[in-house]
Amino acid sequence: MSEYLNDNSISHSERAVNSRQESLWELVNDLIEGLDRLIACYPNGLERIEGIYRQEVLKIESRNTKDNLPDTTKPQSKQKKHRTTKEEMEILSVLKVYKDKLPDDAIASVCEQLSEIWTKKKIKDWWNYHKDK
Repeated sequence: MSEYLNDNSISHSERAVNSRQESLWELVNDLIEGLDRLIACYPNGLERIEGIYRQEVLKIESRNTKDNLPDTTKPQSKQKKHRTTKEEMEILSVLKVYKDKLPDDAIASVCEQLSEIWTKKKIKDWWNYHKDK
């Protein structure tokens, strides 16, 4: 019994034995409560748990997911690629006059005129791609 309770003492007194028995019964009661909760999770209880055990642990049956809880997570919607409009191109083309380095004040002024989709990084990337064209 002491190996399950992580009790390596070798005392055999009545008090020590009673203490270990109490700890062991607490563990047993916790296990029973957990098993009752697990059985209550499925409509056909123990039968479904045994089926899952045969499918997932022993792998002697093929997986049956029809009684599993439904997946309630919603997939993240993908953002569509933003296409630069003619108006945005006109605003951004002002930056083409800078050949070596793009000043922060120029980025800020352009950023104010554009929609919230345009970040400073996105403006710099656009400029790096278009500066020599």
